[in-house]
Amino acid sequence: MSKTATHAANTVGPQDLPEPPSSGRHPQRIYYLDMLRVLAIFAVVAIHAIGLSHMDTSDLDAWWIGHTIITFSYYCVPVLVMISGAMLLSPGKQMPLLKFYRKRLPKIVIPLAVWSFFYYLCDIHIHDRNFWFPTYFKRLMSVGLEGHLWFLYMITGLYLMTPFIRAMLSEDEKNNTMRTATSFLLVYAVFSTLLFFFEVYYQIPPYSFLSEAVFSLYIFYFILGHVLHRVEIPRALGLMLSPAVFFISAIITYYGHYRYAVVLETTRPYFFNHGAPFIMLMGASFFIFFKSLRYKDSPFMRIVIQLSSVSYGIYLCHVLVLKFLNGELLPIFDGTIFSPFTPRSFEPFLSGPLLIIVAYLLSLGIALGFQRSKYLRWMVP
Repeated sequence: MSKTATHAANTVGPQDLPEPPSSGRHPQRIYYLDMLRVLAIFAVVAIHAIGLSHMDTSDLDAWWIGHTIITFSYYCVPVLVMISGAMLLSPGKQMPLLKFYRKRLPKIVIPLAVWSFFYYLCDIHIHDRNFWFPTYFKRLMSVGLEGHLWFLYMITGLYLMTPFIRAMLSEDEKNNTMRTATSFLLVYAVFSTLLFFFEVYYQIPPYSFLSEAVFSLYIFYFILGHVLHRVEIPRALGLMLSPAVFFISAIITYYGHYRYAVVLETTRPYFFNHGAPFIMLMGASFFIFFKSLRYKDSPFMRIVIQLSSVSYGIYLCHVLVLKFLNGELLPIFDGTIFSPFTPRSFEPFLSGPLLIIVAYLLSLGIALGFQRSKYLRWMVP
């Protein structure tokens, strides 16, 4: 995920753009990447919020609503990685190896360590455990302190590989064909699709040494974002075909997960997997659609830019907000003090969206507060 706290973090030189992205107050702003980042972060919050109360198959009415929201939000992680690829693999972003690491890694590693510490304190409070720093460090370096922080570990790995991937792509682009990148994407997509259908058919995972032999799944999305950003896609094609691909892929994912989770009662998330071909299609088509739209400087886009600039902070703190709303941190919304107000207080069609919106707005407020404090802004770079 591209993390920014300023409007300038999401800019490139004019020579790096397939077409002029915008005009007006932010002439070098790539508006569609801001829009994608805002929507992807909102989708992340939606998935985690719905997971609090709407994924229990004992209540199928609630499950269907939660399943629908999660399915149509599952583009989020692929799109976030693709945004990073679009920004970091640009030919105009070349810089010495150590300079790149000094510039990028602290913005990931330091917030990861600090927010992991916060979540560790929450964990010992919730489970009434004693604080022990070696335990914190051990979990930080092994299983992590909170589930959603896995993304930062993954992005750290991508940042370590970025200078080498960029060098490969730069050599490839001398002929303006990007043959290496497109060939890699094709090979990986076919390979991943074959493994997906093997796992679905036999209901056993493929041999790990086989599945991990080809590059990391997230390097696939990283390079895919770069390619889709650089390649000219006919606007009419992007606006008409990509929504159809997205919705067809989402419907297949929707039905596939229902069949395996409810009908066959399997526990493996075959279709809710970032390596599933239909999730790949959802992410790519979502990216292409918003790239194909026309943008201009406006009050709406200025709001989008502001939301985009605090997206990293929203991601870091939203699970903390959900723990508060779920009554884990304080006995406020667990039915003890305000019994009418819990994540299950209302009808499923209302409580799910309401919880998502409240969690997002509270996370936004916290992120903005941190960003505007000269002492705390480093925690949400």
